[in-house]
Amino acid sequence: CGRGGGINSHPGNRTFRSWVRERKESYNLAKSKAQKAKLSREIVDRVRNLNPPGRFLMREDRTAGAGAPAPSESIGVSGLYYGWWIEIDDTKAMAKTSQALREGAPSIRAAHKTSPAATK
Repeated sequence: CGRGGGINSHPGNRTFRSWVRERKESYNLAKSKAQKAKLSREIVDRVRNLNPPGRFLMREDRTAGAGAPAPSESIGVSGLYYGWWIEIDDTKAMAKTSQALREGAPSIRAAHKTSPAATK
């Protein structure tokens, strides 16, 4: 669920973003951190319970030196070499999911405050 055109078009990331959109309003209008964590957990669990299981990955960054990649491997920003895709732990997966749910939060809350249903 990283950034970039190729990553964004991956079917797993498209599904993840769809699940985030489904819960975004509930997350941003939740009254407690516990409610927000529950919504994030639902998405993480849903990804991991797929068949085959979904994973949360990040590109390992490696600097030049011992164990550096071959020159043919791509060089990323800040002179770092991009290494293997590695699976992130549950804490990072929850943080990534929560961040995705927070995107656009101010406009969601503002729209809810101005809607007729919010004033009743």
